[in-house]
Amino acid sequence: MRLLLALFIILLSSSISMGVRASVLMLESEVERVISARPHVYVLPFQDDKLTLDDILELHYTDFRETNADLLDQLLLPGVVWMRLILENTTEQHIAGLIELCLCFREISIYEVADGHLSSFSKSGSSINPNQKNPPSARNLTRYSLEPGQQKTYYFKVYSDVIPNNRLITNVGLWNDWAYFREFRIIHATHFLYAGIMLMFALFGLLVYFMFRDRIFIAFSVLAVAFVYYFLSASYTMVLPSYLGFGNHQLRYISEISSISFMIAVSFWFLSEYIKMKKHFPRYYYFLLSFSILLAIWYLAVALPPFYPNLKPETANYFSLLWLLSLLYPIVSLARKGHNQSKVLLVATAILVITFIIYTLTLTKFFPRSPLAHTIVQMGTILFFMLLFYNIFIKITKIKSERERARTLSELKSRFFTNISHEFRTPLTLIMGPVGQLAEKEESESKKKLLQTALKHSQKLLAMVNGLLELSRLDASKVELNVSRFDFNTYLKGLVMSFETLAELRKIDLQFKGPDSKLLLWFDLDKMEVIISNLLSNAFKFTPANGRISVEVIERDDVIEVLLSDTGVGISDDSLPHIFDRFFQAEKENPISTEGTGIGLSLVKDYVDLHSGKISVKSEIGRGTTFSLIFKKGKNHFKPGDIISEELSPVIDGEVFKEKSWARKLAFEEQMTSPLSNSSTVSTPKRTTILLVEDNTDVREFIKKHFIEDYEVLEAEDGERGMKLAREHQPHLIVSDVMMPRMDGFEFCNQLKSDIETSHIPVILLTAKSGQEAKLQGLEFGADDYITKPFHSRELIIRVKKLIELRASLQQKILEDPVVAYQGFNNRSPDRSFLESLTIHISDNIDNSQFGVSDLAKGVAMSQTQLNRKLKSMTNLTANKYIQHVRLKKALLLVREAKYNVSEIAALTGFNSPAYFVKLFREEFGKTPGALMKAEGD
Repeated sequence: MRLLLALFIILLSSSISMGVRASVLMLESEVERVISARPHVYVLPFQDDKLTLDDILELHYTDFRETNADLLDQLLLPGVVWMRLILENTTEQHIAGLIELCLCFREISIYEVADGHLSSFSKSGSSINPNQKNPPSARNLTRYSLEPGQQKTYYFKVYSDVIPNNRLITNVGLWNDWAYFREFRIIHATHFLYAGIMLMFALFGLLVYFMFRDRIFIAFSVLAVAFVYYFLSASYTMVLPSYLGFGNHQLRYISEISSISFMIAVSFWFLSEYIKMKKHFPRYYYFLLSFSILLAIWYLAVALPPFYPNLKPETANYFSLLWLLSLLYPIVSLARKGHNQSKVLLVATAILVITFIIYTLTLTKFFPRSPLAHTIVQMGTILFFMLLFYNIFIKITKIKSERERARTLSELKSRFFTNISHEFRTPLTLIMGPVGQLAEKEESESKKKLLQTALKHSQKLLAMVNGLLELSRLDASKVELNVSRFDFNTYLKGLVMSFETLAELRKIDLQFKGPDSKLLLWFDLDKMEVIISNLLSNAFKFTPANGRISVEVIERDDVIEVLLSDTGVGISDDSLPHIFDRFFQAEKENPISTEGTGIGLSLVKDYVDLHSGKISVKSEIGRGTTFSLIFKKGKNHFKPGDIISEELSPVIDGEVFKEKSWARKLAFEEQMTSPLSNSSTVSTPKRTTILLVEDNTDVREFIKKHFIEDYEVLEAEDGERGMKLAREHQPHLIVSDVMMPRMDGFEFCNQLKSDIETSHIPVILLTAKSGQEAKLQGLEFGADDYITKPFHSRELIIRVKKLIELRASLQQKILEDPVVAYQGFNNRSPDRSFLESLTIHISDNIDNSQFGVSDLAKGVAMSQTQLNRKLKSMTNLTANKYIQHVRLKKALLLVREAKYNVSEIAALTGFNSPAYFVKLFREEFGKTPGALMKAEGD
């Protein structure tokens, strides 16, 4: 019995000794690179974060259990876990190295125990600054050191984050110190070299994108960035998360997984752009798009609550293999059809797919994990991008060649249309003018219809020439902006109101609504006129009589919006997406619609884009159309070379608005020749004089015929002769050509406006030049209107009539109140200076009965003849009558003040005879001073 008991004790002690020895990692030599210590890591099965090392040392060694699935499932994460590793040096030499623990441990307390006593203590963990660790590293490392035959126990108190599968990771590795740092220095250097190469590709793609504006280049650039993002976030290196300071394992995991999702999305985008997959394989495009979206979402779900940490990433890895293979199908199909770019892309993609398949198989543990897998994929991606770089270089060469050829053709086309446009203007004037005149006077309806048809198609030819000229300039990128700052509200109101004549003829209600205050906006005056005029022209074309066209200006935070609405026929839903396409014309089902060239709205869109603005349209058949224009405030969206003036530029009053753009001009021409306009006549008193200055006898004779019945017409063949006649006859208005011998129209206009005798005479300039420079030059010299040849005779007649009416209105304003009247003039205008001087001299001598014409002429530095001629033109009064008029206006004010009697008022206003004063007062105001005083008193 005693023998059996002794045998049992021996067997028990032997088994215990064998269990202890099994938990010890025997080091029989120095670690060459790395070995796994996981089988020798034991875990305390119960969790208590209040346990100390002393509590642990008092436990029996058997309280630590060998790790297995059941034990790991019992542990709750996140939480504190105690782990133990026993190392023993069985050699006769000193052994030292590194112990590496999982990055998922946020905090680690490391206790080194030798002979039952604590020999060292250190802290590590992903939440601790790498520089505070020993050794300094972004990873969780600690050093071990064993003398010959020495045994040490390492206790690890770890705080683990939530991790995939929610099981504690007990992977512990022993590293050779030198091998570890050498390997990871190589890994980091390799990754940064890779990142540098890929970012160079990305920068190249970005630069090429800004050169050619092709989305394939930006996709190429973003794809390179996606690969860099992935490899710097990969769990094997964790370079990016470490530099970003992600101490939480879940954040590190999200960084890695999101980089995969991003790479999948960008890879699909690049491939679809590169081979135009949606065009060549529409069904497969949507299949691969859905596959890519689902796979990217799946990967994201792996890392995000509520799926993390229960959803395994291995399943997504298997599907990613199928996804990689599915990318090859459209490339192979195009390559088989002889698509050269697809052949190069096939080779490049095949290399990339093979390397990623190898890498994915290591993630699924089909192959053992190794840093070599990362290197293989990196080399594969670099080869992929080098082949794409070659392919893109070929594409760039082709694009440059095509652009050069297109530029040459565009220059030839632009030169051709420019010459055609200039050559056509004068002949078209002589065609359209007589035809229009005959059409108005022809009584035979059949002949009139033929003449109107000829006129209509002449106008169409002109519009096409002008429109094609603009388009050719846009295609050649020769359209430059000349941007200044204007009061947009005043400008737009003037431009819209210049269509009033047309609105009256068409019986359309034209409305403008804008704020009372100024709206400062930077824009190109000429381009903006084309934009608004084209839209208004279309509105007039498709709006029936008794309809309404409204223009509203709305100021928002950083933009100004223009809403142009009409109650016209509307645009169908099928046509709406294409109305800004070049040469597109919507189906015309309404009898009031007219044919067009299909280029007006295309120009509008191009010019709005040049201003970095936006244009949109809403329409409903039978109810009308609304265009919305949005322009940015400020000037930062323009190039520095686009700005021609920093000052606030003046705008021109709507009644004498500058020369019309061809779009606005055509709108007038089309309506002027319509039957609606035949009933409208223009009559002006015979005594009104017009001076016509034109070197071309035919054109001069043609214009004269339109005015000879209603006006007295003077003729001059050049500016010098015109200047002499203007001083001699003081005409009510001057119509002058620009291109003339001896003195051209610009110099003639300049001299007229600089001479005090003639500065008040309105001037209309006629020219074949349609450029912005010529218009601005003419307006700068003081022209009141500017019309481009060819012009419709009726338009010229109406413009002349309007300017003469304006002059008559100005005469009345001067008589009513000279101070108010001259506020409408430019600050540097001789007329303003003249009126100011007149007002001062007469006011200073208002009570001087001896003050007369000679005194006033001397005061304003003019002869009596010049003064009489000037005042007669400006006010329709002689100088003497004008002085008398001013005296009587002053008398009227004194009568209304009721402070003086009639005799005193007569004396105060320079009248010696009260009786004569009363007579003149009654003739001027219809009542005697006494009667007016009595009426005011009552």
